[in-house]
Amino acid sequence: NTTIDSSLRTAVDAAKLRVAEAEMALEKTSLVSPIDGMIISLKISPGSVVDAFDPVGTVAAVDKLEISALTSASTMEEMEEGMPVTIRFASRPGDEIQGEIRRLPFPFGTGDRADDDASVRIRFEDPVDAQNFDIGDRVSVRILIAERLDVLFLPPAAIREFNGRLFAVVVDKLGTQRRVDIETGIQGRERVEILEGLAEGDIVIGP
Repeated sequence: NTTIDSSLRTAVDAAKLRVAEAEMALEKTSLVSPIDGMIISLKISPGSVVDAFDPVGTVAAVDKLEISALTSASTMEEMEEGMPVTIRFASRPGDEIQGEIRRLPFPFGTGDRADDDASVRIRFEDPVDAQNFDIGDRVSVRILIAERLDVLFLPPAAIREFNGRLFAVVVDKLGTQRRVDIETGIQGRERVEILEGLAEGDIVIGP
């Protein structure tokens, strides 16, 4: 008997329809990246519901690596896009590479207001230098905000404050201690510029 049972034909046609529907559903689950690269982060997991065109992860063009850094708003207020930086390997502190601030997040720079990425992006001055790094490597970045030559300075611990008043404790030639009001300038982690109140050679008492 070479006649095919009509119920089998119906079952095959129904199966083809289900396969076609599954293929259409599968197409709707595709994630398309706007660039070629490597996925370095994903915000979704199997079964997640995602609206069309919503970002769900980060794809990096590994031949164009840059540095991402999170810092405080007060620090970013002193930064500008295009500002030069010095980059150091965390594992090789003696090696230095030059770079510049490419992007500051909104409202400090040209970062998109709708972008939730609040990091400072730093690019290498010479793109070839990026080949010395791998994704996830840690580096330290030094940014020269301002520079003064031939100035007086104190370590931060030697500067005291009371009710908004800055002062230092100075010892005179007779060994008497007295408080001297001071005005500060550039402040760093290890040194604070002294604009007024002290002179070279003054003996200042620490806390």
